[in-house]
Amino acid sequence: MNLFVSGLFNRGTENEFVELEAAAKCTLDEVMLFRYAYGKNDLPIQSETRVFVFPYLNLRKGNLVRVYTFHHKSKKKEMDESLGKRVYNFSWNLDRTIWEGMHVEAHLVEASCSVGIAPSDSMADSIRVHGDENRSTFLDADALTANMLLAALDGRIKIIGENGKSAPIEVSDVPEKVKASLEAKDMDKAYALLLAECAK
Repeated sequence: MNLFVSGLFNRGTENEFVELEAAAKCTLDEVMLFRYAYGKNDLPIQSETRVFVFPYLNLRKGNLVRVYTFHHKSKKKEMDESLGKRVYNFSWNLDRTIWEGMHVEAHLVEASCSVGIAPSDSMADSIRVHGDENRSTFLDADALTANMLLAALDGRIKIIGENGKSAPIEVSDVPEKVKASLEAKDMDKAYALLLAECAK
């Protein structure tokens, strides 16, 4: 993926945003940004997962993409004179902050299931990440998919539209063993079964 998370900025404020940078010419088509918050067991808190699906957009090397948590009134395309880079702005249109704290992560996912991670404990406001040594290794795509499926099946993941309203995801063709585990509230077993399905 020629796109990486370059920073989390103004965290905990109404002007917070996550910034992405194009490492080479690429497109945002079929790219999704995931916001994960982790609990005590180091697994994502499914009800706190947020997903942003990008529209089709071609990027050149060095272009920046900023996704604001709240509604942002700036132009969709502008120049950041201090950086000398073109910036494309998007808004999640949420009503509360989502990037504060030490247990949140930004993940980029494309249709091929390549996943990039920007761990929050290596990021501070107004600090950009430079070079691979400051970013973690790639997340296992099967594990990410299994987590997202579990969230969808458990009814705790929704799609948020431009108007800020959310809608539940409709799920079909769920394996019977997974259904049984969910009914028994055995999330660990349900996750393990979904992980096995994703690895097939």
